[in-house]
Amino acid sequence: MNFAAEKFFPIVNVVIDPEFSVLLPERRARRFRFRVIETAHSLRKTGVPTIWIHMGEAFSFNVYAHTLVKPSSATNLYTQRCLDPLQQNGFSLGKNDLVFIKGHDNAFHHPLLKTILDKMGARTLLISGMNTSACVTKTLRGALANGFKCIVLTNRLADCEYPEGKRGGCSSWHEQIIRSRLRPGEFRPDAIKYMPAEDVLALCRKEMAPWLRQQKNQSISPNKRPTTAIRRSFLPGRLSL
Repeated sequence: MNFAAEKFFPIVNVVIDPEFSVLLPERRARRFRFRVIETAHSLRKTGVPTIWIHMGEAFSFNVYAHTLVKPSSATNLYTQRCLDPLQQNGFSLGKNDLVFIKGHDNAFHHPLLKTILDKMGARTLLISGMNTSACVTKTLRGALANGFKCIVLTNRLADCEYPEGKRGGCSSWHEQIIRSRLRPGEFRPDAIKYMPAEDVLALCRKEMAPWLRQQKNQSISPNKRPTTAIRRSFLPGRLSL
């Protein structure tokens, strides 16, 4: 598949399987969808695009699995069905957002996702979605194995195994689940951070501003990777890991 990024994005927001929120208790599902969508829309204003990752259904793997859908063509029935649970919460695809249909818990199981991110110039991924204990952790491991730095948005995660009726400590519960599934020494400790979405968003608002100005003032051919100096300036200091 030929894909050429129109711009280069040092930071990309990755939302994993938000459609599975229908498996959560209704109130928790609505809250999760609202927060994930709100964060994606806010990040969009800072110049950070979102890749919405969805699991392909078993009967449609040969048709949809490992495919990329651009917003302009995100009209097929399968994609609509994936995104339908989000529509009631004000969901919309940004012009630089993408929809990726995966055929494995680990979205990096197929090399297409890494190819897409490389062509976008991504260095740091913001990770959110569900289930923390399955697809999120496995995709996070895949991202780290492929050389990406990752920031886990600890309060933008959900899991069907989250203790019903538990109050408080949600972010720490999800962080502990992820830490328990990453083997000690498997990845460099400085390759992953755990932060609430609000802190990451504040940093993006502050540190992506110079990059956004550079994007406006400097045209880059979509078929040509930026120079090392430009690539380095694209990556905000405190958000780089």
